[in-house]
Amino acid sequence: MVRGFACLCLLASLAGCEAVRLDIGYPGGVVGHAIEPKLPAFSQTSRVNRYLVGLAILSPLMAESVTDKDMAQQAAREINRSLASLAQLAEAAARGRPTDYTTAGEYAFETLEYDVQKAYYRAAKQVALNLELDIDLADLATANPARLLGLLSRADGLFETSRRGAAVYRDTVALVDAAVSPADAIGASQRVREYHRLRTVAGADAAGEKPVSAQYRALVERLEEGANLTLDAPRIAGLLHHVWRACERLRDPYGAEAGCDNADFDGLRVALIALNSRRANGN
Repeated sequence: MVRGFACLCLLASLAGCEAVRLDIGYPGGVVGHAIEPKLPAFSQTSRVNRYLVGLAILSPLMAESVTDKDMAQQAAREINRSLASLAQLAEAAARGRPTDYTTAGEYAFETLEYDVQKAYYRAAKQVALNLELDIDLADLATANPARLLGLLSRADGLFETSRRGAAVYRDTVALVDAAVSPADAIGASQRVREYHRLRTVAGADAAGEKPVSAQYRALVERLEEGANLTLDAPRIAGLLHHVWRACERLRDPYGAEAGCDNADFDGLRVALIALNSRRANGN
């Protein structure tokens, strides 16, 4: 094992490639390293939940990007693949230590996480191809919502697509903010109202931040301090709703065959509830 690891390190050194070194030495590989500053996660449960947040933002953009039946069917396939791979990751994390070699458990987490990353990359790439966006591989690999929305807002004819994506982003920020600070006396909506009150009194925003951006920055700080991104059943349903609604937008104009598989939704929901319950109970 030591010799094998040494060979991997030698390979990274010879290649002179930082991406290879990160893939070997960082949880989640190079993609995990890229995501970490945007939404820190220090447990397997938090890492799984982080991918659900990403899928909730990415799926509506996929639905908005299609213009014909073939594209809609391809988008539905990519969403189904993402749902299924994320369910497998959640099931493995919830199972913990495996009891036999035919069952994936926590020791297969990194391998199954790679499958999720691959599915998300394909989905993000589909959005970029459909909308003819010039986006680099790093942003595609992490399904970077800020980068995707920025490109959409500047592209001709895609302003409405950008606005829908931004609306879903605001919803997810509010949900994650509430999830990582359930004991806070001031809730997400109250913080936004307080921001507007202070801005009116002061006449200007001294920090130069918009309320949702400040909310996002604050939740990232809490996660960096060690808070866990744990989701209860209503919040899991809230994030999955954005994915389901995207699938309905594919189905309505293009027929039932362009929709997503309800079994994939149900499988992921059950797996996520089991995983987050295990975390909440301290297991």
